[in-house]
Amino acid sequence: MRLTRFLVPIASGLAASGLLLTCGSVSAAVRPATKHKTTVKLDSVGLPRPELRSIQVGWNVSATSHDVDIARFENLFQKYGVVVRIQQFTSDTTEIDALISGQIKIALNTGTGAVLASQLTSTPLESVFVGQTNITDNLYGAKGITTAQQLIGHAIAVSSFASTTYGEALIALKSLHLTSKQVTITAIGGDSARRAALVSGSVGASLNDRAEAPQLLAAGASILLNFTTVKNADLLTGDVTTTKTFAKQDPNTVLAVVAALTEGNHTFLKHPSIAIKAGVAVQGATVAGETQQVQYDLQGFRPDNGYMKLLDWQESRIIYSATDPQLVNVTPSKAYTDQFINELWTSGFDKRMGIPKN
Repeated sequence: MRLTRFLVPIASGLAASGLLLTCGSVSAAVRPATKHKTTVKLDSVGLPRPELRSIQVGWNVSATSHDVDIARFENLFQKYGVVVRIQQFTSDTTEIDALISGQIKIALNTGTGAVLASQLTSTPLESVFVGQTNITDNLYGAKGITTAQQLIGHAIAVSSFASTTYGEALIALKSLHLTSKQVTITAIGGDSARRAALVSGSVGASLNDRAEAPQLLAAGASILLNFTTVKNADLLTGDVTTTKTFAKQDPNTVLAVVAALTEGNHTFLKHPSIAIKAGVAVQGATVAGETQQVQYDLQGFRPDNGYMKLLDWQESRIIYSATDPQLVNVTPSKAYTDQFINELWTSGFDKRMGIPKN
């Protein structure tokens, strides 16, 4: 079944070659996953032993993800019994391509648009954890564009179609009483690429992190929309996504990754100083820059435990269906599962961590 622009690169690439898609990764070649022979519990953490000793995991670095930084910095994946080999991507599209083709087993820091669209394909995906639901970006206008009316005829830069920034752009247009016919949405790439396009004036606006406000304002940009001022401007972000097949075949491996990121998320909220150290070590950020990033991201951050709500997925479907009408045929509840979050809760994991159940 042919999808609209959201998954055209995925559908066409697989149909044309039937081979592993090239995804612009910066990691080494993929190694075959190895199975554990035992399924006994890991005594130290009280969770089932992962079926796989190691897996290839995608990480979209175009957006901030403190849970991933901390999980890597604190060796949390290994703590829960799995070695994660990170493969970096700069857009949702390339990461989801790699997930569907089997190049990676789990995708970190993805948006919900592609997950919803995949329900209409032969390789449905599902989100197993959500890092946050509050938007931490602003819509910045290029030099000379300070009002919604001045944005008409220009383009908004996003990372890729079906990405989180794409969803933010759709929310922004609605909030500013504009349409996609008046303002186009163009895929530019990661945060730095969008920032460069904005400063150069090649786009009229861009979605970039709130923490970048001082830098962008100094370069002549303006804040067209601060999402914290928009009522109910929530969007599921920082999702952990896999194929339904992998979640069914290797559930303990998925559980281990979810456990590591849940602890990472909780650590970020309770111990921001660790998040700063992790960002410096993993991302190569400066102490000053990461301190500012953490301070901005802590504002209104939610949730703490990875739970997803059906209402949020229903809202995501409404947002993305504005430019992909086929999504109205998707049942949102099929795009995610709380199976792994529930298992952590019933095992006493959340209680040991001091994480409340939302």
